[in-house]
Amino acid sequence: MFDTSPLPNRVAVYHRFASMGDEPLECLFRVDPASNESWYKADVWLLRDGKVVGLMEGLEGAGSAELNRIARSSTQ
Repeated sequence: MFDTSPLPNRVAVYHRFASMGDEPLECLFRVDPASNESWYKADVWLLRDGKVVGLMEGLEGAGSAELNRIARSSTQ
């Protein structure tokens, strides 16, 4: 979104409902509509087999197009 790379810097509260385990998780984000290219706020659900194992409420972070170079170098 916005052609920027976001970095998280705060989580208001985290709820753990089950162990994360070693298997892949599905991650669902609900991004606050007030988010923009330099700041975001979201809630994040971590699911395994359709069941919520964790919930991050109030995930906040900053985004910048200048950080895109870091994301590009990690995929090469």
